[in-house]
Amino acid sequence: MPEEIKTTVIITYNSVEGFGPGWHQGARLFIHSLENGWANEKGKGETPEQRRANTIIELAKSFPSELNVSIKTVDEFYIYAGEGTFASSLALMLDIAKANPKARMVLVACPCLWDYKVESVYGYNQNKDGCPIEIIPCECGGQHFLSRLAKQIISQY
Repeated sequence: MPEEIKTTVIITYNSVEGFGPGWHQGARLFIHSLENGWANEKGKGETPEQRRANTIIELAKSFPSELNVSIKTVDEFYIYAGEGTFASSLALMLDIAKANPKARMVLVACPCLWDYKVESVYGYNQNKDGCPIEIIPCECGGQHFLSRLAKQIISQY
């Protein structure tokens, strides 16, 4: 029996190396990101932290309309969580998990404040019923890891 075809969404406030925002491989991979660069350079705000935080907020606001399909039809979400935006990225993931509790939810996190990030996810998973959240490591910025992940997803189809 052929493997079930999945729809995957990657959300990051940075760019994904080699991939622009939008749909890839038909309706199999959606990347919601900056066109290029880093949010701390391109976002709105006085400091790098403010620019990153404002960018993740803008991505969260525009995500449903950009996706152009129901969140409930997506099988898995990968959301990048950097040092200064972990709380915002986790909040976005929790909002998506409420809308689609059957989806696989994965935080892709840089090593900055790693223990705090793992403890936060562990605490959430211990205190909630429903959709568990996974956390996996990547380099700061996530552009290379998310690019490899996107290529791996596309190669499955």
